[in-house]
Amino acid sequence: MLQSISDQGRKISKEDIAYLEGEIGHKFPSEYMRFLLDYNGGMPQPDCHDVQNTEGTNIGSFVGIHVFYSIAGVEAKSSDQEDDYTIEWSYSTYQGRIPENFLPIGEDAGGNQICLSLNGEDRGSVWYWDHEAEIAPPSYRNCYKIADSFQTLLDGLFEYDYENHKRIS
Repeated sequence: MLQSISDQGRKISKEDIAYLEGEIGHKFPSEYMRFLLDYNGGMPQPDCHDVQNTEGTNIGSFVGIHVFYSIAGVEAKSSDQEDDYTIEWSYSTYQGRIPENFLPIGEDAGGNQICLSLNGEDRGSVWYWDHEAEIAPPSYRNCYKIADSFQTLLDGLFEYDYENHKRIS
């Protein structure tokens, strides 16, 4: 379960979120919107979560979330201050490379994307996109479900002891 977030983005407003939703053409699930308003991204602690259906792949049974992206917002957009840990940057970088209903909202330490599905049958679910297995056109073949919702993702975070190879609850 999420205990803390470090290196958070600047405080944002509902207007910042509405502006971004307008730019990408999709509304965010309410639980993700609350997270952005409370934290606006950052580095979660604990940072690990189980990943589904990875058998036969080079992906382990869990992922470490290095960072959740922040919203740069209208203010930064007008001054060209976007950086590579913003949703705006990740959306423009990965558009056309990931399934079209995905929004990159974070990454692991290796640059693989943590994505939120914004429409379709799996709207609101969270996915791991493996960039080492990137394919064109984009499909779900290199995507692995992490959680049914953003809140489920936060509730399921755990710490892992890499030295002793064991999960710490």
